[in-house]
Amino acid sequence: MIMKNKLLFVLLFPALFTISCSDWLDVKPRQQIEADVLFGREEGFKDALAAVYLNMITPSMYGTEMTFGLVDVLGIVYPTTGRDYTYAKEHNYDYPFVEGLITNIWQTSYNTIANLNNLIDHLRKADPTMFSQDNYNVILGEALGLRAFIHFDLLRLFAPSYKSNPTAQAIPYISKYEFKITPQSTVTAVLDSVLRDANEALSLLKISDPVYTGREISTFEDDGYLLNRKDNMNYYAVTAFKARVHLYRDDLSNAAQCAEEVIQSEVARWVTFSEISGAEPDMRDRALSPEHIFSFDCRNLTELANSRLARLSGGGPSTLVRLSFPQVYLNTTLFPRSDDWRYRFLFRLPVNSINPADDFECIKFGAIGVSPNMGFRNLLPVMRLPEVYLILAEALLPTNPTRSAELVNEMTINRGIAGGIVVQGASVETIRQAIFDEFRREFVAEGQLFFYHKRLDLPAIAGGPPFFDKSKYVLPMPVEEVEFGKRN
Repeated sequence: MIMKNKLLFVLLFPALFTISCSDWLDVKPRQQIEADVLFGREEGFKDALAAVYLNMITPSMYGTEMTFGLVDVLGIVYPTTGRDYTYAKEHNYDYPFVEGLITNIWQTSYNTIANLNNLIDHLRKADPTMFSQDNYNVILGEALGLRAFIHFDLLRLFAPSYKSNPTAQAIPYISKYEFKITPQSTVTAVLDSVLRDANEALSLLKISDPVYTGREISTFEDDGYLLNRKDNMNYYAVTAFKARVHLYRDDLSNAAQCAEEVIQSEVARWVTFSEISGAEPDMRDRALSPEHIFSFDCRNLTELANSRLARLSGGGPSTLVRLSFPQVYLNTTLFPRSDDWRYRFLFRLPVNSINPADDFECIKFGAIGVSPNMGFRNLLPVMRLPEVYLILAEALLPTNPTRSAELVNEMTINRGIAGGIVVQGASVETIRQAIFDEFRREFVAEGQLFFYHKRLDLPAIAGGPPFFDKSKYVLPMPVEEVEFGKRN
């Protein structure tokens, strides 16, 4: 997303603990004027939505901590962590470094939701004839889908899982742009709100999103605004997201229905061996971009990924944040099959390493050489085809284990494993373990493993301490939010 013109950032926290009454009286008129100017034309709505996407790829959100940073450390994805991240790996949420990351996730996420609410409120008041063709429905559909998406991840971080306590007090679901404290909702109520927003988003995108309707878009039409729909919260992204939400809610029937729709649409396909194994390392599609259903176009992804997953430019390891993998762990615990090309092409020894026993880096994201820039280097995946396959496999497991096994095998065959990993006639528990194993392998550096354990309310996180305190599945809200928002 490229931001044009002047954008409005409201910098609103849910408890509004940073703005006093007198300050608000001073700033409200100016902000109102800026909003009226911004939303007086179609380009202003486009700019405001672009600003939301830019917020979402900052380090405090999906640009680092909610993907390959803190959330993956909490899920014990990385056997080796630098000094400060070690406290996160131990689920020590009071350590200042970790506490700061958690606070930033909360504040930046709710700031982004505030901007979405401002956009949605003005869209609902706007004259739809102001917009070119399908743009009104698409912008509103995307905004609603993103609001649901962010709230759901906040729920998965800051509240008990649905399986453990569906009636527990959770997070505030903020759906209005207003300057007052929004009460907390229960886990179930938040999920209801998430699905309500997602369903409205789908109703709009179904009639207007070119990825669903098939309308051809050219660069000459509205400057190609509706091109590259996979870089936005498109119709199938919302559908895949709903599959994720339904599975979290243990609604297997609806999870399967949504996953089937995405798979049957063929909106994404499996990456081929030739695309991942080219002779020139920097030309390999390590982002697995054909499999993307929704991804962020993140122009500084190389820098962000290197800040966590690679050595410092000076040659030594980062003692603060280095996240890496001992080779013996990769080729025995994580990837025991030598024909699995994820191990072959998505990890490597650091370039400046002189020790063959050194830890490996994950190189899914960004550039690693000097070849001309390739578009897929900027893509940070949010929803991918393998997750939809695994959601469907898990949803069908109680009623159709044969199909479940076939889905796992199709996925692993497309990872270079001849015949797949599930033998014919395997038990339900064997297939369930295979689903977990593939989830663990597939989503390294994508921020999903912690949520997998939490959703199932597992007594321990794989690779972590055997005596895990399940209360650690719930991150603490920032102190200011608890105090001024009167949170439980």
